[in-house]
Formats: sequence, C-alpha cells, structure tokens
Amino acid sequence: MTAAGGIRTGLDQVLATCPPWLAGARVGLLTNHGGLDSALRWGPARLRAAGGVRLERLFAPEHGLYGDIPDRWPVAAGTDPATGLPVVSLFGADREKSRSQAAMVDGLDWVLVDLPDIGSRFYTFVGTALGLLAACAEAGVGMVVLDRPNPLGGTVEGQRAVAPAMRSLIGALPVPMRHGLTLGEMVRLGAGAAGLAHLVRVVPVEGWRRSMRWPDVGRPWVPTSPAANSYAMAQCYPGTCLFEGTNLSEGRGTTSPFVQIGAPWLDAWRLAGELEGRLPAGVYARPALFRPEWDKHAGTVCQGVMLHTDPAVDIRALPAALHLLAATLRMAGTAFPPAKAGEVYPWPWFDLLAGDDRLRTDLLAGRPVEEILADWDADLRDWPDVRATVSLYPD
Repeated sequence: MTAAGGIRTGLDQVLATCPPWLAGARVGLLTNHGGLDSALRWGPARLRAAGGVRLERLFAPEHGLYGDIPDRWPVAAGTDPATGLPVVSLFGADREKSRSQAAMVDGLDWVLVDLPDIGSRFYTFVGTALGLLAACAEAGVGMVVLDRPNPLGGTVEGQRAVAPAMRSLIGALPVPMRHGLTLGEMVRLGAGAAGLAHLVRVVPVEGWRRSMRWPDVGRPWVPTSPAANSYAMAQCYPGTCLFEGTNLSEGRGTTSPFVQIGAPWLDAWRLAGELEGRLPAGVYARPALFRPEWDKHAGTVCQGVMLHTDPAVDIRALPAALHLLAATLRMAGTAFPPAKAGEVYPWPWFDLLAGDDRLRTDLLAGRPVEEILADWDADLRDWPDVRATVSLYPD
C-alpha cells in the first residue's frame, strides 16, 4: 500500500533508515493503534523487528494503546500482548490532567512520539505529548516526534485564545480550534513556549504539503480513537466537539459521533429548516432521529440533524457548528451545564473547549454568528507569522 505522491511518515523513514543519532539508543514510544507504517503494520512491532533502536517501553495516551477505551476513562498500565513490552499509562485516574513523571522515562535516551492527530485543538494527544516532554526535561531525555500528516490540511479557523487558567489536555496551547499544524509542529510550538525546544527533534513527513487533506494522502482512515471513526467525523469535529459542553448529544453512544447532534426535546424537521441557507459549502444537514446507547440521553430517542460533508470540499466546521448551536438556543434555550463538583477543572466544559467564557456568553446573548466569526478571523491575522516559527512543510 503506497501513499499518494510518495508520502512517507516519520515512522516509515526511521524504519527505512535509522538516523545515526538514534541507532542503538534506548527508547520509549508514545503511540496507539494508529501508529502504523505504509503497509498498515504496527509501529512498535516494526521498530523491534528493524533493530535500529532498543525499544524498552510503550506509553499509552487517552483511549489506550489499542483505542478501545471510551473518552475520559482512565487507562491502566500493563503489558502489551503483541510485543511483551511494559505499557505506561499517561491518562490515569485524574483523567484530563497529564500523569507524566520523570520516573516514567528514567533510563531512556529518547522518547519517540508517533500519534495520529486529527487537526483540532480539542484532541488530547498534543497535550499528552507536551506533558511527557516536561517529564523528559526533568530527566534529561530528548523527544523525537515521528510526524504524520494533518488530515485537515493547513486551513485555520475558530477561536485562538485559551485563558491561561484554562489550559488543559483539550486546550494545551493558545492555537485556533482548527490549527492547521501537524503534531510535530504543535510539539515544537509548545516546546518553544516552555523553553524546551533544544530537547525536541521532528522527523517530518516526506512528500506532504499543507494544502493536502486526508483524501490526498492515499491511505485508509484508521480510527484514532473510538469516536474518530471516519474522515467525515474529522471534518466536523473542530466544530461539533463544542457540543460536548452542552446538554445536547453529540452522537456519542451511536455509530455516528460528532456528525449528528440532537436532544429529546428538539424538533428534527424544524432544526433542519433553521439551518437552511446558513451552512458553509460542502456541509448539508438532514433531519435525524437517533438513540444513544451510552453517554448523554442514553436509551432515549433524540431528534436533531445529521451533518453530511463532501470529502472533496475543504469545509468550514466552525460556522456550521455555531449556526447549529444558535438554532438550538432559538428553539429550546439549550443550557450550558455548569461545572460539576468534584470534576478536575472548576469551569464549565464548554468554556474549557472554547478557551474562555466569551463564546458561551455571546451565544446566550443572541449575538449574531457572523459577528463572532469576524472577531475570530481578526484574531487570526498574525497566525501565519506564528506558524512560520515552527513550520516544517510548504503550502
């Protein structure tokens, strides 16, 4: 199986030719089931067989090494059945907060990171890698990111600001909700901000350009987590993930998470009608009824819409999501649940996703979506300059 245009990930390149500075080194590997080579063979097994490095332990992010653990569930440490290597959990009982400690990387020369990201600030893998980098800094261990394409390409949209007090695994850096960077570039950005740039190397993707999206990469979509089960989901996710912070279902507990949104008290046909003429190019909404098996409204029929996306179109997820949020507020005054006692963070989940409380306040006040989007676009004017400081790829 060959990627379009001769694309080779960082993993593919290290397997083909181990860099001299990595040869024979004792390494740990932060990865999951999506860390595959060009023939869909699993990275840890391939690295062991190649023999260029001494792979000694694995690190598991949220959802676990094999992506079988639901979101926000703790990941247990253990032994990998495929390689026999010890597995260190970076997503434990305190859930969203990184559990990385210097002792986890003790005795290693390098920590490799090979994680498929989906191009949205909300995805926890960047925060997990940066937490592990902090542990590496304490122990004097370097980090090597085996980079992979951003499936959403280089387009940027959404709010950039993240209040310092609200930094978390779903908002580890003040970047746009759809940031247009690869995981390697995001780690470079976070490392630079923390004064740890000297500890980070990136093996860039060969043959990838920022104008390329997943259909241009030439590989099948491998779910990066239980809910990230399709490219259509990845297209919608930078916008529809905001519904995690509402009392509407974002489709978790169904076979179509993040592409269908609803609640028991909505009217599916009216909601679809509210969206007519408001959705960006390549996004279509149809009335939908669904019954989540778990998560919000489990066992109850929800009415809402299913979003359909054209894979050939570089869709804008944030305008679609904001118009959908505004429509549900007009119809039913949908509430944003407050923070729950005993939770890891003392703020509403919606505010953590958004980066601060302004979006929630604006929506509740009925501020037009177009004004909100215009403010975000203004805040992104200097983003190309920020991106240039860490960019590894041509446009």
